[in-house]
Amino acid sequence: MKKAFSIVLCAVLLLALVAGCSKSTTTTTAAATDTTATTAAASTASSEAITITYQTPSKSDMFVTAFTEYEKTHPNVTLDVEVAPNDTYNAKTVAAASTGSVPDVMWWQGRQYVGNWSTGAWLDLTQYFNTTFKDRFVDGTFLMSVTDDGVNTCFPCEMQIQGFLVDTALFQQYNVAVPETFDDALTAAKTFRDNGLTLVCNGTGDTWQTWGWYHWFELWGVNEEASDIYSTHTLKFADSDARTALDKLIELYNAGGFPDNNATITYDMTCTNFLAQKGAMMTTSADWLTNIIGTDLDNAGSIQYSFGWTFPDSKYDQNTCVKMCGNGYGISSKIDQAKLDVLLDFFDWFYSNEGANIAIKQGQVLPINDFTLTADISPLVQSLMDLTLNTTRTGIITTDYAAIDAWGRNTDIWLQCGTDLSDLVNGCINGTITKDNIGTYLETYDADIDTAIAAYAAVK
Repeated sequence: MKKAFSIVLCAVLLLALVAGCSKSTTTTTAAATDTTATTAAASTASSEAITITYQTPSKSDMFVTAFTEYEKTHPNVTLDVEVAPNDTYNAKTVAAASTGSVPDVMWWQGRQYVGNWSTGAWLDLTQYFNTTFKDRFVDGTFLMSVTDDGVNTCFPCEMQIQGFLVDTALFQQYNVAVPETFDDALTAAKTFRDNGLTLVCNGTGDTWQTWGWYHWFELWGVNEEASDIYSTHTLKFADSDARTALDKLIELYNAGGFPDNNATITYDMTCTNFLAQKGAMMTTSADWLTNIIGTDLDNAGSIQYSFGWTFPDSKYDQNTCVKMCGNGYGISSKIDQAKLDVLLDFFDWFYSNEGANIAIKQGQVLPINDFTLTADISPLVQSLMDLTLNTTRTGIITTDYAAIDAWGRNTDIWLQCGTDLSDLVNGCINGTITKDNIGTYLETYDADIDTAIAAYAAVK
């Protein structure tokens, strides 16, 4: 099926944060920024063999797919892909940055580039990000990857939509309504549990796979309370409305909403269980849909993408969602000119309509303006695009960044608090944190917030 329509995303991403995304006036070369540039750049038209080294946690990621397509018109260029496991990715990259041995180009989180910028490992891309180039992107694209003094640390990756996969066929089979509210979710959890299934497949074997639950903190007011929690700490997190998200996770666990022994369930196992219809939902960000897109369930139109349910008893805005550009592609500061020319040319093509249509086949939404969809896409990707176009739920940054922004987006200062919050979320999901012992964990989190605030005051 060919779908052709214009997708204008400006209204949906980080509307409240537009002021933080002023346009750069830095000049640069036409090949890197001119929207009329083509992929036939002089630097890549020669017969010189060029190999680009690339680091990623997944060999099937969007960059690899797009670069494979790029190679078809640039036969002298090849990509050497190094896959680093997710659980050691950060430590490996920090170590490489400290010794100046990062690859030519790599995927990482924008906040990590910013937090480790002082190592000098990556190229300052500000000269290539002039107004012409930046105008291709929706407002908010560069918010998380620019340093406090205005350095652009990486090329933007996908617009990360955070939500849930829903097996509509399973809901229909058991005559259960797809949850719209938390009470609906409790009812569904009990029904599926009675039939030997689970509402949500996710476990905590890979801690990162449960990031989808972080949006609940926004639905319970973390952005409104952020200054009092993370800047002055006049409000303890334990006493905040935002901690209600954790109480609700415990309630969902007690209703049988998660698999038994889910502390051992990795993301790959979650995908397998979901596709085997052992559970009706799973949370995942749109950049991890490779294992789902094009499967029999998807082709049958049984899988939809959803922002999840809301909480009518919350006094905070429920018409929000997570649509953000948190990841990016950093380039080594030691890269030679021939390789740099190739990458500048590649990214010029990547952020064109042609490149974006390559990415969307994997469910990856590039944060560019006036994107016209012409690619054949699966029903799941279509539902993802429908959510992207949904302007009734405004995109905002996720919970981690409320703390990071308060502390100058300094990764070292944020790290322990980020670990604490991850432990809290995952403990509530796998049952190790209960209503009886959660207070102890919250005391630790609040103590580490005090430590972070003091550390930030010392470096300001």
